Amino acid sequence: MKVLAAVIFVVSCAVPLILAQSDLQFVGRCPNVTTKANFSETQFKGRWYEIRKFPNQLIPGDCGSPNYAQQANGFNVSYASRNITQNRNYTDSIQLKKQVVGPVPGKYDVYNRNVKERIPHFVLDTDYNTYSLVWGCSYTSSSNTNTQRLFLYSRTNSLSTATINKAIDILKKFKIDHNKLRNVVQDDKQCARKK
Repeated sequence: MKVLAAVIFVVSCAVPLILAQSDLQFVGRCPNVTTKANFSETQFKGRWYEIRKFPNQLIPGDCGSPNYAQQANGFNVSYASRNITQNRNYTDSIQLKKQVVGPVPGKYDVYNRNVKERIPHFVLDTDYNTYSLVWGCSYTSSSNTNTQRLFLYSRTNSLSTATINKAIDILKKFKIDHNKLRNVVQDDKQCARKK
């Protein structure tokens, strides 16, 4: 009986952790979107902070802060994040490469440890100085589902309500479910950042 209770306890603890880190799936095809008109990599490069995001496997946790370093064919991204409950910091490196077929500014393929991810990286909108809205989607025909990643970034560790609402309006225009966005902790103390 004690063994069964221990197994149930372990499973009940592990399942929420697994589910919390999975990418979000939706029924049907990926929404049709456009990227930022006349997207400028030069203006976009640099440090950003996650303000809201979809839960995802690529960058789990809180305190997300990607630094986009411009390269000839896209960006190298050094992505710092933190698991607050485990008191651990992480830094991941991903590469964003301009899509080769019909390249459109602001559309990138994502490579993690030189392996191409199935979900691309599209810059839907940005003003370069305040906020950026980054999204990606992959369709699976066998299950008629799409898997999405979404990040609302800021150049600082906070964003005004007006700017958040502007980003939500863009998501509504593209029929992207903004209700699944979660707030990201960016408190300097909780994120163990030095001022």
